[in-house]
Amino acid sequence: MRVKKYIQQRSYSMNILLTGATGFVGKRLIKELIVEGHELYLLVRSEYKYQTLLESLSKSDAQKVHAIYGDITSINLGISQLVADDLKHNIDAIYHMAALLSFDENRKDETFRINVEGTKNVLEFAKAIAVTKFIYVSTAYTLGKKTYASETLHNTNGLFVNPYEESKCATEHLALEYNKYFEVSIMRPSIIIGDSVTGEADTTFALYGLLRGLKLLKRKVSKQDNWQETNYRLKIEPKTASNIVPVDYVAKVLALGLKYAEANKIYHITNPNPPSHESVFELIREVLDFPNLELSPHLEPQYFSEMELFLNSPLSVFHEYWDRTITFEIENTKELLSSAGEKELDLTLETLKKIISTFVADKVAVE
Repeated sequence: MRVKKYIQQRSYSMNILLTGATGFVGKRLIKELIVEGHELYLLVRSEYKYQTLLESLSKSDAQKVHAIYGDITSINLGISQLVADDLKHNIDAIYHMAALLSFDENRKDETFRINVEGTKNVLEFAKAIAVTKFIYVSTAYTLGKKTYASETLHNTNGLFVNPYEESKCATEHLALEYNKYFEVSIMRPSIIIGDSVTGEADTTFALYGLLRGLKLLKRKVSKQDNWQETNYRLKIEPKTASNIVPVDYVAKVLALGLKYAEANKIYHITNPNPPSHESVFELIREVLDFPNLELSPHLEPQYFSEMELFLNSPLSVFHEYWDRTITFEIENTKELLSSAGEKELDLTLETLKKIISTFVADKVAVE
């Protein structure tokens, strides 16, 4: 398919290519960019996901979105030369969000192939079509096992919790090597949760995996007599905090990066005041009506009951995150927000409760 007929003449709006656009953050970012009047070209692998995305947009918004079928793991992104020629000098910026989010050591080679080699393919394509700006969406957790994250590149030889972190750290270094061809900015979101206004979330990762597990646990134990007389323990440190950010805030900062992000700078999209795990679990206990949940950070697995093992075993990959509070530097992000007349995130417990309640109430999300 040729795309030349869709290319818009430049005025205020820009022509933007996005990878990973059918994902949780991508779908929210698309709406932000459409509001700003931009024309969007999505690198798409799945026709089903693309059609689902279009169905979530209004008819007028859908007309601003165009599919380009390809794959970041392929040279030239699997895009024909005819289409690439159409895009040359006609794409102003690229948001690269596509990645494999896997903590599995057994998938390390695949993780690096998609996250590092795939990004190299996108960078080479950006160079070939002569874009002017490249925004790489990384993760705030490229710092590895440290507890302070600066808005600078971290050492690729550091100690990492999992291959995902390591691959994203390596990719950040790779992306900035292309700064002689176009402006490169790196955005690092932390743990993304639902929309702060609607509460909606299209993900089962991190907090949502935990909520789903707790919902299933309550369903199992509530069939037993006197189940409320037994405490059910989770191996989570109550005094530490996970850095959670609503998806709409992440999308807003990403969209602002198009105009305000500077070349060669890194921006943390994080929560300056993350709630403690104990505060979060007070909300979860209330929303789930599950008061006999207990946080027991030092209890070893051999002492868990069968039901506790059912819940805790799949969550073990997050223990190294739950055992520490990480401080994220946000000076670059504060400057970006100030330039745009916007404020830092203020995620209240009331808003967090609404986000948790929305997910728990969604039967499809937790069945």
